[in-house]
Amino acid sequence: VATNAGPSNATGATVTDTFAAELANCSWTCAATGSASCPAAGVGAVNAAVDIAAGGGNAVTFSVGCDIAPDARGTNGNGSGTLANTAAIAKEPGTVNDPAPGNNSSTNNCTLD
Repeated sequence: VATNAGPSNATGATVTDTFAAELANCSWTCAATGSASCPAAGVGAVNAAVDIAAGGGNAVTFSVGCDIAPDARGTNGNGSGTLANTAAIAKEPGTVNDPAPGNNSSTNNCTLD
């Protein structure tokens, strides 16, 4: 989920998510709320332009589905441990300054067992 606390609108921001080699057949959808907008769906890595107006109630939510390779090793190297995936959002170059760039990515850790 990406929101925009402001102070300015985020126009032409880019959401990216490049999947680990252990993930295959990935597809994604995006749902926008308020006055936000995003592409409805895609296949493979996410590289999507979004617009999110400043303020509450405006957001884009990406949902991803992938197959995990049977030989996925995870962090323990033996088929167990964690498989990490990180998604990020970046403002369009040359636009307003982001007052909180530290919150522009999120990592999800999935346990393999």
